[in-house]
Amino acid sequence: MAQKEEITQPLWETVGWPGEGCWQVGLAVEDSPALGAPRVGALPDVVPEGTLLNMVLRRMHRPRSCSYQLLLEHQRPSCIQGLRWTPLTNSEESLDFSESLEQASTERVLRAGRQLHRHLLATCPNLIRDRKYHLRLYRQCCSGRELVDGILALGLGVHSRSQVVGICQVLLDEGALCHVKHDWAFQDRDAQFYRFPGPEPEPVGAHEMEEELAEAVALLSQRGPDALLTVALRKPPGQRTDEELDLIFEELLHIKAVAHLSNSVKRELAAVLLFEPHSKAGTV
Repeated sequence: MAQKEEITQPLWETVGWPGEGCWQVGLAVEDSPALGAPRVGALPDVVPEGTLLNMVLRRMHRPRSCSYQLLLEHQRPSCIQGLRWTPLTNSEESLDFSESLEQASTERVLRAGRQLHRHLLATCPNLIRDRKYHLRLYRQCCSGRELVDGILALGLGVHSRSQVVGICQVLLDEGALCHVKHDWAFQDRDAQFYRFPGPEPEPVGAHEMEEELAEAVALLSQRGPDALLTVALRKPPGQRTDEELDLIFEELLHIKAVAHLSNSVKRELAAVLLFEPHSKAGTV
């Protein structure tokens, strides 16, 4: 949140509303035991109703796009000399809460990818190696099928190959896994090669590795179905498999906007719907 309250020395060139002098807030903090001592650079935890400070706080407009500064008349927080706010730049406004959540989610996936990479190196030492295919050498990679087999062998609540494909697709979407030819859809095949970017992770203790691995697989498994749905919607309608059509159809069953349509119509929609990203919600 961009709101900021700062106690400063008086800035006499800045005033509040015209005709106002010193704004009486109420009892000084040290004269009112109920308020308690304020934190440095912050307001008291409790602001009494009916005081001018309480009115000022309610008048603060657009708290996420302005930086506020309270200008005090004296060191003791009993009088306000003025209130000043500065609009933030567009670049600062763009760093909203949703983008922060998205960045945190990406970092979690990258960390999960490193933990999975570390465990695969310890349990399947021959999984990642140089591969030769059609007279071309691919350094330090593994095939899609072998990677699925290796993750299935972990035995951490993942029981089907489609679940593992969803896990690998999440890693591929977030850059924690790379295709040697930069394809964007993960394929469970021998002739498709993938590698984990970056240096090999350092080994850790067995107990610590198991706990981190369980958390990583749980996170990736949770996001896997959405990743598979996005891949299916990105494909041209003529290239979708029966399994992908069923996945889109199952998603349509949970959308209220098409709840009045029959299942046969929903299946027809599943064959023609396309994925279209937008930077802001409600702009379509």
